[in-house]
Amino acid sequence: MQYKNLILDDDDFLRLEEIYKLFGSTPRLKILVRLSKGECGVTELCDVAGLTQSATSHQLKDLKQCRIVKSRREGLNVFYALDDDHIVKILESGIEHVKGDHCEDCTKCTDQNRCEYCAEDGRTPEDEEEE
Repeated sequence: MQYKNLILDDDDFLRLEEIYKLFGSTPRLKILVRLSKGECGVTELCDVAGLTQSATSHQLKDLKQCRIVKSRREGLNVFYALDDDHIVKILESGIEHVKGDHCEDCTKCTDQNRCEYCAEDGRTPEDEEEE
């Protein structure tokens, strides 16, 4: 699908805004990253998100409402998974943006110090000079 040629109306923008808002919370992002590895239950998601079961269930309800996650019931247990591959692509793009190679264009880096993201990949200012 060619997104450059799509015409979005105000309702489309509102729906898109709601989806991106749901990606604006650390606990929800932790839940989504965990679910990108496969289905799991609420108890594990509580641990991952650092939330109570009630708070985690509320987050999952919001994510489910926007079709970001889906659930299935097995007896008394409910298991959650990402709704589709689009969600994985959104997560991967965001993670790649955050963890990617910042040093070339990173405005936070100086000749003596790297920002926290660039430093995580182990690069030093001397490495840059050698390249």
